[in-house]
Amino acid sequence: MDKELKELTSLLGDAYLNLKDSEWVIIDSTPIVDEEDEDSKVGYNSKGKFIGFKLHLSCDEYLVPLRAEFTKANVHDVTVAESLLVPVKYGSADSAYDSGDLKLTAWQVHGVMLVTGHNPRRLGKDKKRKMDKKFAEMRERIEQLNSIIKNQIMNRFWTNIKGFKKKYIFCMLSVVTAQILAIYNLKTYGYPLIRIKDVRI
Repeated sequence: MDKELKELTSLLGDAYLNLKDSEWVIIDSTPIVDEEDEDSKVGYNSKGKFIGFKLHLSCDEYLVPLRAEFTKANVHDVTVAESLLVPVKYGSADSAYDSGDLKLTAWQVHGVMLVTGHNPRRLGKDKKRKMDKKFAEMRERIEQLNSIIKNQIMNRFWTNIKGFKKKYIFCMLSVVTAQILAIYNLKTYGYPLIRIKDVRI
């Protein structure tokens, strides 16, 4: 089931891209916190330590999910980043993805010019660079998507589901829901809305 759901999110992402001429892929992970789940692990994000899991996502400039992966919290973001890439023009990600190998793969394999935040552990604080305004603006899109999926679609229900596999299915199906909403609204109304409150039947 795990493999099939991951493939389904990729197929739906590709189906959407065949309908919409997107130019961006924006990558991020969001914590799925659950300290009472026996499968939880300790992880870190920009806000510090947390216990639980991670939902890794990529989306386009319209907030539509393109790829997804679900891991325990101790899996570093960059290790699953390549699986989140799609062949578009531009890519944006935070400093967790500041990897020369990832940027090279993004360009050589997918044709994506990937710009990330600066990780001082890689080049040093004295070489810190400011992210281009447009790329920084795109970072906000994936944060919006994370909020929509966790607060509107999941309704923060994941703490009622225990075990890695069950959480995997729940979280990935939530991404699939957003993708189906986007495709439905794009075909019906000409714009890929994913917010539940915006859905018109």
